[in-house]
Amino acid sequence: MAPDHGSSAIPERRTASLELALGEVDPFRSLAFHRLGQNDRATERRRDRFDKVFRGPSGPARIVIETTAEGVARVELESVEADHDRLLHAVPGILGLEDGGHASFVVPPEADPRRVLRDARARVRGLRLVRVPWLYELLVLIVLQQRVAYPDAMQSHRWLLRHHGTPYSEGDPERLLFPSPLRLSRLAPEVFRQAGIDRERAERLRTVGRIARHLPRLAALPFDEVRATLRKVKGLGPWTLEHFLGAGLGDADAVPTGDYWYPHTVAYALAGLERSDDAHMLTLLEPFRPNRYRALLWLAAAGAKPVRHGPRMKKAGPPR
Repeated sequence: MAPDHGSSAIPERRTASLELALGEVDPFRSLAFHRLGQNDRATERRRDRFDKVFRGPSGPARIVIETTAEGVARVELESVEADHDRLLHAVPGILGLEDGGHASFVVPPEADPRRVLRDARARVRGLRLVRVPWLYELLVLIVLQQRVAYPDAMQSHRWLLRHHGTPYSEGDPERLLFPSPLRLSRLAPEVFRQAGIDRERAERLRTVGRIARHLPRLAALPFDEVRATLRKVKGLGPWTLEHFLGAGLGDADAVPTGDYWYPHTVAYALAGLERSDDAHMLTLLEPFRPNRYRALLWLAAAGAKPVRHGPRMKKAGPPR
């Protein structure tokens, strides 16, 4: 994982431009999970543009994606020489072009009696599973969202970027790299408290910093081996691991249990029930194996959810 380069010690970078036909694929919708709020200074995402800076294995990197009216993705990639070929090879996966399971997934009508999932598919037809190289930053985003409301995670992320991030370049001081793994692993408890991060998540974030250098190697392994390896890491429960596998590595069958809303969303969409639990959710999703994460994405992106009645989410909890 890249060292914590400051703006005065940035290694020489190499750039590349490429164009790829998208067909029906919508990379901006597909990459929605990878920005934490509108004020994420590491990531810009609009209807027609995605711009992200991140730490590659050897140094800072940046990818900018824009699309044309003809359905072509124009991609600008900048990285240090040592990472360049690897990141170029990753571009189709980042766009969602390597999601081969989308076309072959047929929703069984008997498992979708209210047609909610089939209608959701039509509404989000450009949504694909992606594979991304910024696995360290992704795991940070997921841990920050453990058992807290989204605005709280967004605020903590913004605070860490503003106070401990590194400008990507002298010419663009507003675009910030997230603190390096080494720096994150050494942040004092008081820093996390100032960021609104409880002690449990703070320790998990330090752990992410300590294991970050292993994440690129894990990405090349089968999904079950990644699960088995990361399950041994204290503080990374099934909610975190399954989101990491689904959102970062393109595992179409990942199922994040322990979520507050997913069981209700699935039960409402597939059975007309407003409340449920993990066990019932898994039963309802079973007919969609090996595309359970894909089904969850469709339902969530299409807004299929019951009316919220519960209290505001708590700020701490056991590993997810």
